[in-house]
Amino acid sequence: FGHAGRIPQILLLAAAAGGVMAVSVATVRLVNSFVGLRVHTREHAEAVRLVGHPVSDDGVFVVDSSERVAYCVSGRPPVIVVTTGALAALDADQLGAVLAHERAHLAGRHHLVLGALRSIATVFPKLALMTQGATEVSRMLEMCADDAAARRFGRDTLLSGLMSLAGVAAPAGALGA
Repeated sequence: FGHAGRIPQILLLAAAAGGVMAVSVATVRLVNSFVGLRVHTREHAEAVRLVGHPVSDDGVFVVDSSERVAYCVSGRPPVIVVTTGALAALDADQLGAVLAHERAHLAGRHHLVLGALRSIATVFPKLALMTQGATEVSRMLEMCADDAAARRFGRDTLLSGLMSLAGVAAPAGALGA
């Protein structure tokens, strides 16, 4: 048993076993959380395909709702959801910019990054780094999708489309700012 004696070695072995157990429990919780999010997302995409109306072959579905909403769901295959309220509020260019924003999320596989970060935040809810990190990365991914849409349709078109979805009228000249 070496020079330290039995008791310190037994305590060290118990501490190591406890550490392995803690890591194992955290890993199982992390995997379960991530798988749960993925299952929920796939079920959501399937529900959209059942209740929505396809408007194109590229996975865009219209759902009857007066709310002005557009978002993507990463199921298999992924879908982009646009409500009838959003369609009524957007002109053709704005709709193109909003769809380009959602396609950028799917192409960038942002759902995987967010799923992993949200799972980590769920497993370690008391670690501000994890919870705030998930929020901040989510904001950055929104900016990435905005950049992709703006490159294709222009900043003004994207901004006016997003403001239309939010139900905010832009004052004259504000889009230039």
